[in-house]
Amino acid sequence: MTSPISGIAYARLSAPDLDVMQEFLEDFGMVRAHRDAKRLYMRGTGDSPFIHVTELGEPGTIAYAYDAADESVLHDFVAAGAAKAVESIDEPGGGKRVVLTDPNGLSIEIVSGRERVAPLPARVEVRGSSSPSIRLAPSRVRRMSHGVIATPKLNETIDWFKKTFGLIHTDELYLGTPENRLGMFSRLDQGEKLVDHHIVFIVRNEKPGGHHTSWEVDHVDEIFVGHDHLKRRGKYEHIRGIGRHALGCQIFDYWMSPFEQMHEHWSTSEQMNAHSGFNQHRVDANMGHDHGEKPTPRFSKHASAFIARTDR
Repeated sequence: MTSPISGIAYARLSAPDLDVMQEFLEDFGMVRAHRDAKRLYMRGTGDSPFIHVTELGEPGTIAYAYDAADESVLHDFVAAGAAKAVESIDEPGGGKRVVLTDPNGLSIEIVSGRERVAPLPARVEVRGSSSPSIRLAPSRVRRMSHGVIATPKLNETIDWFKKTFGLIHTDELYLGTPENRLGMFSRLDQGEKLVDHHIVFIVRNEKPGGHHTSWEVDHVDEIFVGHDHLKRRGKYEHIRGIGRHALGCQIFDYWMSPFEQMHEHWSTSEQMNAHSGFNQHRVDANMGHDHGEKPTPRFSKHASAFIARTDR
């Protein structure tokens, strides 16, 4: 059975200062799509009306949102008792949604029918007669690729996502022996269609929260361009990278927002389908199996607290 969701749509975070958050996200490579007194909407270069929402409030993570395969999925969740009702979305792009809650209290929005927007023009790669050879600018974020959940309820959360969304387990991490799970990467089931290595990574942690959100850039070069830009700004904390994840083959670079929400620049080459294999991997407590710079406890133990929704 294929997954009732077709991809990840956006992340919904919260912060006490939308001006500061907008500045960070623009430096990170997003573009403001809309803003009002309580919410900031940022888009990427793709056709989504927005990929990142920040609501005014205490710092934290409110929700991850996923695109439904079609609108009938929303009604199916309501009929099954997983969501209260199908509601209209009063945000850029409109559409409809239902809201589920995972075992950690994280809101999961399932959206359908959002109006698409024109993609932003591609960056010109042909050097002109007076163009500099070194580009000094933010990266160009295209879309959200996945969200990572830190949880003390590891097995329950893994099982909930698999059952609710028909996900396929891709790679499992364990400490010592296989029954001592550390985390699970899971991907969409789209049959023969190629998908990313994972749409969610669920990792064991002492406290629940959003570990990080991941954002695909237009090209791997954009990771390096973006890294240099954020470093030159001199006001953001660099957490890890540039490196390469051994599982999934992603080139990565991690930065912390001013409100303790980790954001990853991401580019990958590995794609999978429903027939791709599953593997288990023995690792150390800090997931030091990747190529390049090893993770620190600051990276491994991070969790941006889940914040209850204010509109329900």
